[in-house]
Amino acid sequence: MRRLRVIVAGGDVGALETMLALRALAGSHVDITLIAASHYFEHRPIEVRDPLAVHARNRVPLALLTRAAGAELRHDRIVRVDTAVRRVHTAAGYELPYDALVVTERAVPRHVSAGAEPLDADHASECRFVIGDVLAGRAASLAFVEPPAPTNPFDLYDLAINTAAGLHGRCVALTFVTPGPAPLAILGSRAAAMLEETLGAHGVHVVTSAYVQSVGAHGLDVIAHAKEVEAERVITTPRLDGPRIHGLPCDFDGFLATDPHGGVPQADGVFAAGECTAFPVKHPSIAAQQADAAAMSIAGRAGADIEPQPFSPILRCILPSRLRWYVEAPLTGGLGDATRISALPLWSGHLRFDAPYLAPHLGPAASALAS
Repeated sequence: MRRLRVIVAGGDVGALETMLALRALAGSHVDITLIAASHYFEHRPIEVRDPLAVHARNRVPLALLTRAAGAELRHDRIVRVDTAVRRVHTAAGYELPYDALVVTERAVPRHVSAGAEPLDADHASECRFVIGDVLAGRAASLAFVEPPAPTNPFDLYDLAINTAAGLHGRCVALTFVTPGPAPLAILGSRAAAMLEETLGAHGVHVVTSAYVQSVGAHGLDVIAHAKEVEAERVITTPRLDGPRIHGLPCDFDGFLATDPHGGVPQADGVFAAGECTAFPVKHPSIAAQQADAAAMSIAGRAGADIEPQPFSPILRCILPSRLRWYVEAPLTGGLGDATRISALPLWSGHLRFDAPYLAPHLGPAASALAS
């Protein structure tokens, strides 16, 4: 039988987990091509507390990971998919056939309100300047704003606690604004309460069930809050849009809907994992689980002796970094009753997230080899 031609589009956790899982599950039944614009996969080591420490991140060459998976690497990106004839069109002008396509492209950050700095890799230096103003006493108040989903707020909580710790008791008004009923309420009531207590113990005032309408010269206009929130400086995580790949059906915000096995409805042979999907929680551990579900489904199609298992989301994260709590929260509507919180690793101990096929390639030995 001819090998199944699989194209994986993207260079983040979802893409790399898919590629490595496919090789492990399907073996010689598949030919894999990774299409990624970047040359490296970057992740923050578990010992680095500061989310703004961009230069302290580990950088693993994609060439090293594709070699480990026996895959072909193309530095390019897909711009259009013709599902009728199963071909992708790339930015460099290539047209490539596929039997199965896995889209794992990253979401696109929206512009944030004027007067706020977005917390992302492209604006790390600007955020560091804001924090520097606060620590040096040039600003008397700072607000950390979590917008409504979809967003990726996990580093924002780290930054708030790290900033508070850096003040060493000096009087600065720090506020955390969240639209949820509690900080990271998706983790369940017990974990959310522990996080809120930790913020409070560090001097961070939490405003819940609140939406920022605008950023003024000295404060935030917040819906569902009695008065303006004091804030000379503001840092926020941007809301996200989907990548809107031409030829693939997406929702109003550009995200791809998926079935329990990662398949994209109305696009046979197309799968998706990670930030590009409509699943509202954006986190590497979720991307890896979506990737594993898609890889199992494709491996079954390729003829591997495997029973595909559906995506069953369990958020595995470390929060906050300063205390290194390992949190494992099933996102199944159980109100946190099944959430586990531990000071000891609940998964591979050297990563902030769980990705069973990718993790062995990101350990200390692999990082030393990459450098």
